[in-house]
Amino acid sequence: MKIEIYANSHKGFIRWRNEDAIFVNQEFIRDEERFFVIEDIHEKVFMISVLDGIGGHRAGDVASELAGKVIAEKTTHLPKGMSIPQLEEQVKKIMKETNEILLQKGKENPEYENMGTTFTGVLNYYGEFFYVHVGDTRLYRIRDGNLLLITEDHTLRNLTKNDFIPSNILANSLGTKNEIYFEMNQLSRRIFNDDVFLLCSDGFWEYLPEDFDFRLDMQALGKELMKQILPLSSDNVSCVFFRIKGVDNE
Repeated sequence: MKIEIYANSHKGFIRWRNEDAIFVNQEFIRDEERFFVIEDIHEKVFMISVLDGIGGHRAGDVASELAGKVIAEKTTHLPKGMSIPQLEEQVKKIMKETNEILLQKGKENPEYENMGTTFTGVLNYYGEFFYVHVGDTRLYRIRDGNLLLITEDHTLRNLTKNDFIPSNILANSLGTKNEIYFEMNQLSRRIFNDDVFLLCSDGFWEYLPEDFDFRLDMQALGKELMKQILPLSSDNVSCVFFRIKGVDNE
C-alpha cells in the first residue's frame, strides 16, 4: 500500500502570522504547499496532522509546531504488534506527555503562558489507520463526490448544544489545562481505494463551498479549494488531502 498526500498551509490575507501547522510524518509544513507519496505504509508508523494554535493567545504558532513535532516524533517509535487497546493506551500517554510539555513551556517562559493548540491527526500503524482528535480542527471523508464529517468539534457550543455560545470557544485543547480528553477511533474498516480524506483547520472548513464538485482529482481538489477559500477566510487556512492506494477490503 501507499499513500498520496497534498498539503497546504497559508497564513491567509488577514492574519499577520500563521498559527497553523501541518505534519506529514516528521515533515513540518507552514506557509507552503507540498505533495508526498509514501510507499510501503504497511511497514511503517507515522502521523499526518493539522494543528491550529489557539487564536487570541500568545505563541499559538509555537504551540502548534511544538505539539505537532512531539507527537510526530513519539508516534514513529510505537512498537509493532500491539492490540488496539494497547495502541490506544500508548497514544493516550503521548497526548498526555505533549500536553505536559506545553504546560511546562508556559511556566518557564511568560511569553508562552496559556499557549495552546488543537490537534487532528490520522495515525498509520503498519497499514491500520486511526484518527486522533482534540479541538475543532476536522477530519472529513470524500467518497463518490460526497463530503462526510468524521470528527466532532470540541467547542462549548457543540458540546452543550447551545447556539447562543460563540462557535469559536474551545472546550478542549492541548496546553491550556492539566487534563485533556481526545477521540481515537479506527478508520481502516471504512476505507476504500477511491476515498479521499481531508484534515483541515477552521479557517478552511468554515468556508467550504456547498455547491463544490468534490469529484475532482485529489491534488486539483486541494488547489481549487484553497484558491476559492483564501479570499474569503479571515483566519489562517490549512488543509491536507490524502488517498490510500492498494486497500484490501476483503
